[in-house]
Amino acid sequence: MAASNLGVAANKNPFRIDGKVALVTGGGQGIGEAAAHILAQAGAKVILVGRNEVRLNSVASEINHFGKAEYITAELSSEKEIIVLVEEITRRNFEIDILVNNAAIGQWKPATEITADEWDLMIRTNLSSVFWLSQKLGAKMIARKYGKIINISSISGIIVNSEHPHVHYGSSKAGVIHLTKSLAAEWAKFGVRVNCITPGYTSTKMLTDLLATPEGKHIGRRIKELTPMGEMATPEDIGNGILYFASPASDYVTGQILSIDGGYTLW
Repeated sequence: MAASNLGVAANKNPFRIDGKVALVTGGGQGIGEAAAHILAQAGAKVILVGRNEVRLNSVASEINHFGKAEYITAELSSEKEIIVLVEEITRRNFEIDILVNNAAIGQWKPATEITADEWDLMIRTNLSSVFWLSQKLGAKMIARKYGKIINISSISGIIVNSEHPHVHYGSSKAGVIHLTKSLAAEWAKFGVRVNCITPGYTSTKMLTDLLATPEGKHIGRRIKELTPMGEMATPEDIGNGILYFASPASDYVTGQILSIDGGYTLW
């Protein structure tokens, strides 16, 4: 009989990711910023990606007081721009172990009023960018027989939210869920795990900006009424879920969708 490894395992923290390199898109604010801090605290070097260099520099500076972080400014709404990003990653000799596809945009608008440009931008930013970046960095992970990809979708990818219309946003996030499952099935044999988080209403700048609009003011109250736990998530709540999927604690988990929503989707 093989010797038990339980004693050895008990002495290891399965949520440590020392020596790993994690790339977080949308890392300058909200969920991405919180995730970057949490991953760095767990031992990873964090590469922040986003459009706002001032915010990226600020977050990286904060992290560098206790961990390691760098940033790359990039636009993620086309394959061409993502190719430029991957070239910069290669130029800096970063080998990405953990990819967090978090960058996204949102908009509340009736289906009959959505323009072709608005639809296209939503799909390119929220869905196509996730595929292109996963494809290009995933190929490198496959070559190394290791990788963790965490895609950030939304409860709007699971349910039709009666509080406000946003079919283009919901469609993009539903696509992220299927993309996650498809890549997980295809890449599992190569040691690449692909999982997804569907956050509920989270107190990010994107949401608070939407809630500040005339049509959004009453929705803030309704969110709390419709959430069994009675409050919105914090970005750190979502960041902790990201750490789970990034860490050895989830090494036997792939293709899974984790809702962090305070019970919102229970009814």
